[in-house]
Amino acid sequence: MRGIKIRLALAATGVAALATFGATASASASVHPHSTFGCQTYDASYCGSQQQNNNDWVWAVQNDNASAGAKIISQHYSTGREDQDFDMRNVSGLHGSGGPDKQFRFAPDGVRTNLCIAATSIKVDGGLTLQACHNNANQEFSPKYVDGTYVAWRSLGNSNLVIQNNPHWDTTGGQLELGNYVGDDFQQFEFVN
Repeated sequence: MRGIKIRLALAATGVAALATFGATASASASVHPHSTFGCQTYDASYCGSQQQNNNDWVWAVQNDNASAGAKIISQHYSTGREDQDFDMRNVSGLHGSGGPDKQFRFAPDGVRTNLCIAATSIKVDGGLTLQACHNNANQEFSPKYVDGTYVAWRSLGNSNLVIQNNPHWDTTGGQLELGNYVGDDFQQFEFVN
């Protein structure tokens, strides 16, 4: 009888440990729910998205339309959405979320395309779209550190302008644009993958 009680106690402990491990694994798996599996395994130090400060909005390609002229919008993150995958490289070819100037290449499921985020014009309210990748000022952005891991991405075409969510709408899906830097959350982003 005593042997049965011991085995039952050990079995209960094992079940509790498995339940705890499962909860921990689930919690850690949801820490970075933004990228597709391909993006995470391709190269997590390059591939991911930019999440806006104080909410769950990330950069995405509208309607998952991988073609020149497709709008770059803000949408709620969702695990495994390839329209939220971007390959972020230093213009010099190195990597990381801060540091030197960056170019953001659309990389659905971790596969880099020849389409980069570009400002349609280097002016206030200049919308962001996908365009064929070239090394020019409307596709290159420099980080301005604002709060810990958050940066404002300045246009190299005009360092007074940064990437922002349109501050005049309050739902996701609007096109990202350039605006004068004012330091609000809608202009602050961090790399997530």
